[in-house]
Amino acid sequence: MKLKVIVLDLELSPRAKRIVAIASVALPLLVGAGAIAWASVPHTFTDGDTLTAADLNSNFAALDQARPVVTGWVSYTPTVTESGINAGITQTTHAFWRRVGDTLEVKLTTSFMSCPQSGQINWSLPDGLLPDPMKISGSEAMGTGLALGSATNGLVTPLIVTSIGSISAVSVDLAGAGSGGATCPAIGVGGFVRMFFHTPVQGWTVTTP
Repeated sequence: MKLKVIVLDLELSPRAKRIVAIASVALPLLVGAGAIAWASVPHTFTDGDTLTAADLNSNFAALDQARPVVTGWVSYTPTVTESGINAGITQTTHAFWRRVGDTLEVKLTTSFMSCPQSGQINWSLPDGLLPDPMKISGSEAMGTGLALGSATNGLVTPLIVTSIGSISAVSVDLAGAGSGGATCPAIGVGGFVRMFFHTPVQGWTVTTP
């Protein structure tokens, strides 16, 4: 058996050359394992096609654009209200959010110095983002958390984070408290809540905007 080796000297970008080098080693292994995941690219090569730098670079660019959007954690200051009234300096909140595809993830801790109001506590979402009503409904569970304070008798109380319909805010339900959102008096002066939740966001897809 005779083998004919043809060397192609293409002007590829440094990144393309690295990917081709990796692929030359990894491709036979992936084929053997049947583990190749095909993505939609501008140019699909068939037997006999000429391999060009332009086609390779456009395919690599398309793959880059198809990657899910994932951002780092950034801080924000949510508006905390009780009975629709801004809680202001009666509480301190440290909150962080990030984007994972079409979903917003938030983690926050709120400490209560006093409880002048007795109504449901609400936390706003960052930047006025709105839950996607096509992917989440009002009062749907979005995450979990815990509360601890003078009114919980020194016991850690589980929380369920719920959405407020299409409004840019969330509330929490105290376990065992029945219906309705949690209140500051139910947690107690000097108490705190800590939670993590997520929600699909209007206008976001996995890769855009």
